[in-house]
Amino acid sequence: MGQYIGTNFTGCPTCADDIILLSSTEEEMQSMLDTSKRYSDKHRYKIHPTKSVTINKYSNSKTTKSEVQFKLDDKNMPSANQGTHLGIIRAIKDQNKTNIQDRISLARRTAYSLMNVGVHEYTFYQGLLYSLEVLLLNNGDIKLLRDFHVNFLRQIQALPSRTAISAVYLLVGALPIEAEIHKRVLSLFHSIFSSNNENLKKALERQYVLQTHELTFLNRVADILYMYNLPPWTDLKDQLPSKLSWKCKAREAINNYWKVNLQRDANSKTTLKFLCIPNLDIGKPHTIWNSLPPNIGELRKATIKARLCTGTYIFQSQKARFSNMNLDATCPICQLEEEDIIHFLTRCPVLEGIRRESLSVIKRITINKIGLGNWNSNFHERTCIASTNLGLYATGSKQYSPQDDLFP
Repeated sequence: MGQYIGTNFTGCPTCADDIILLSSTEEEMQSMLDTSKRYSDKHRYKIHPTKSVTINKYSNSKTTKSEVQFKLDDKNMPSANQGTHLGIIRAIKDQNKTNIQDRISLARRTAYSLMNVGVHEYTFYQGLLYSLEVLLLNNGDIKLLRDFHVNFLRQIQALPSRTAISAVYLLVGALPIEAEIHKRVLSLFHSIFSSNNENLKKALERQYVLQTHELTFLNRVADILYMYNLPPWTDLKDQLPSKLSWKCKAREAINNYWKVNLQRDANSKTTLKFLCIPNLDIGKPHTIWNSLPPNIGELRKATIKARLCTGTYIFQSQKARFSNMNLDATCPICQLEEEDIIHFLTRCPVLEGIRRESLSVIKRITINKIGLGNWNSNFHERTCIASTNLGLYATGSKQYSPQDDLFP
């Protein structure tokens, strides 16, 4: 009884107290329900009367649909358009979209509940990405997740919507949402082929060989392994590495791939020339956030600095251009010359006292590292000095020494 894929039985996936019964005939399904009821009576546990539902799915949308009524303990089971099994919503239609909307809603509630104590990346991702590795997501589904993820990262950094996406990721050292899903797909692949469930392995291999669907699980695994230059799954299943070794290897390959791609995209953006892109890495937040003390005042300063680094802070010269020159581009602080980022960071005489304190520390440390000659040759332009000031120091009254590996 039950559903088969080829000769592989798949009719009764079970996990502790959460069971799903699959069958293509009404008689078999009713027999499986009767068997489940007798088993529950024998072992003295109760089947939940309202959570147990039936979902009728048809392979052909043109098939005449009739309500099939099943009984459990001589009572009619409720028929529903969707039901939850192991945290995954199984629905008659739009199953992926339904699950994604549910995950986004959960992630949003999690983020709001953690605002007072701090939003932790691990906690946030657990709710957003739970079980998505087993769903056959298309590009539209990924876009829904990506839009929410990028918008969330922008909001916690107080960045405007026009900020380059690569900068949004690199400032906090985050991976794109599709990369996080890829990590979980590869982890699930290892778990399946390291388990003793031969039935599941044969069913997956059969789908791959027969090409029953272009988005089968092993097709996705093969594409992901090729994308990150990892060995093909046919080689891995015969010589499967340990769980820890595989996770480290997959994480390193994914991080390196996206680091190169995000840095390449950031280098193509003229607004990000002050971001010190070569020093940014996956899993390592920018100095702006990494050295931020737990102080609201310093946090507000850090958000301004993040906008300066990403080219989204609007100076007087930009306001003048946007207003068709109806506004004056002169610096409102010193009233001497046009205000832009170079003037603000290196020229404005009113800010000289504040600026000299930090720049003198930068100059002294840099000269000790590279010598006075290299300082004069490499830092003769104010653009280089402004970039160094933004890239190496945290915002705030407390000064932090630059990391040694940031200097040649």
